[in-house]
Amino acid sequence: MMKHCKYCGKELHEFSSFCPYCMNSQIEKQSAVIQHRKNNPLKTIIFIVICITLIIAILLYIITIYAKKNNLNDIKSIESNDSFIDYSSYIGTWYSKEIVEPDDMYKDGGSSVQIFSIDDRIAEISLSTVQSSPTNRVATTDKIYGEVNGNVIKFHFQNDGWMSSGDGTITLLSDTIYAEVIYTYKEPSALWSLDHANIFYLLDSETSN
Repeated sequence: MMKHCKYCGKELHEFSSFCPYCMNSQIEKQSAVIQHRKNNPLKTIIFIVICITLIIAILLYIITIYAKKNNLNDIKSIESNDSFIDYSSYIGTWYSKEIVEPDDMYKDGGSSVQIFSIDDRIAEISLSTVQSSPTNRVATTDKIYGEVNGNVIKFHFQNDGWMSSGDGTITLLSDTIYAEVIYTYKEPSALWSLDHANIFYLLDSETSN
């Protein structure tokens, strides 16, 4: 197939990029468009910003996962030795980190673990998680009994207030406790649940009646 020079009209081969009759390039405009795209700084800046944002997001995700892994490893490394544990010091109400005062739990939401009594065999406990206002949904267990093995309390709950049940552990640390809940049954109509894993701090120490 043949084409015509866009300047002098002479017949040229289909793939000719140069006219030997008028000495004009046949791809001048196309090159200009390509050059314009290469010289567009805005697209380059946007691309760089997107790349940097993605890199930062990935790094933050890796740091978060690494920190959680180290925290769990620290907890698991604690020796399960009850000979030096003062169980009475753990009696009281323990709150998640975001709670400064006990009343904050019902205003801003949060979780708590209450230890009513504990010795080297049995602990009487209760767990609660409150959704922030205005909804203020509450998931809570009745008083339940857990088996104590060193610094770990293993427990089972039949009802979290939403007809869901499961198992869990409470690890007694030096100044905090770590509670983890694993649901074995979730009621399909349930709108709330207990906190699955959290570190708790003692704000209100009281002796169980």
